[in-house]
Amino acid sequence: RKRARCCGRSEPPHSICRSTRSAALPCADKSVSRLSWTIGRGRVSVRPVSRTLKCVVVDDSDDWLVLIRHALSKSSHSFEVVEFLDATEALGYLHDHKVDVVISDLQMPALDGQGFIHALRRFETRAPVVLISNRVSVPAETTRAATAFLRKDAIRRDLVRVIDGFFSAARTR
Repeated sequence: RKRARCCGRSEPPHSICRSTRSAALPCADKSVSRLSWTIGRGRVSVRPVSRTLKCVVVDDSDDWLVLIRHALSKSSHSFEVVEFLDATEALGYLHDHKVDVVISDLQMPALDGQGFIHALRRFETRAPVVLISNRVSVPAETTRAATAFLRKDAIRRDLVRVIDGFFSAARTR
């Protein structure tokens, strides 16, 4: 029987699915919840499949919410996306729920992105925050509270790269 290495331990696979060649393994590292088996040339290679990341997106435009959701679908990570048109409603949700990443527009009617981030940090959340804006130039003090800043025209190209960077950096610590 083949043995797979997981978190430095050797574990026998449990119930291998014949169609997907996947095996669920007990694992001390909660970020590696499953191992995917790829059969090729007589070898079994094992690669971790990351857990679903919870992402809150706050923007007062439905069109941008759709574009961001689409961009996140292109990531190597799986996302559970919770969307809000109003920053105050998002704060209420974030007060009661733990999330992995927050994406917020800078310009919103009731509470702008900068005020939203400052209120969010009072919950002592360590979730990275990506601040997005249509503005061509944004003063550094405006974006200082955010983990990253992106112009909206760069979302398709750069959002996934930025978010993947957050989690690859967290894995190497």
